[in-house]
Amino acid sequence: TGVNAFTVLVKDAAGKSVTDAKVTVSYEMPAMPGMPAMRYKTPALLKGRLYTGTMNFSMAGSWHISVKVARGGKTSTARLTVDVR
Repeated sequence: TGVNAFTVLVKDAAGKSVTDAKVTVSYEMPAMPGMPAMRYKTPALLKGRLYTGTMNFSMAGSWHISVKVARGGKTSTARLTVDVR
């Protein structure tokens, strides 16, 4: 739990690093009995070839993460789930 750093490497179809995209990371914990869903969004800032940022997981449990990459009028999203302890 707490503040965690993340790093995203974006590559094009040819495997070359992409450094001109807008990358946003959204993370949420679904609603539970007696507790509403928690939803947060943070930008990822370019540092060299990597996009970096932080997420603040306020409690332990299962969190859903979406990494959204926008470039050249197209958007792609990668989704994953992490167990925060």
